Amino acid sequence: MKDQQVQAKVRRDWSEMSPLMAEYASGSETQAAFCAARRLKIGTFQYWWRRYRSETEGQPASGFVALLAHREVSAEVGEIELRYGAVRLGLSGMPADYVAELVRELAGSC
Repeated sequence: MKDQQVQAKVRRDWSEMSPLMAEYASGSETQAAFCAARRLKIGTFQYWWRRYRSETEGQPASGFVALLAHREVSAEVGEIELRYGAVRLGLSGMPADYVAELVRELAGSC
């Protein structure tokens, strides 16, 4: 019978992961390539990346970002939901021309 290798779970802490996240932030590798080179699970990386961004950039750890309107909008229009892959954006009380303007601005920043 062949020897079975048992991989123990590795607990990582902020002091270990913060420098790795800073390294990722300053580089140009994809998340997958970065993780493969350092033998990190992508899920572990993503947890720490959200936390790192929350700590260093003020990004919410939940992945939600508040968007503020640049002008007043009418509350007469019903609800609109935009989907892009796993991302869902719910809007209510926004006129169609404002939503179109918002989508154009978001598209320009991607």
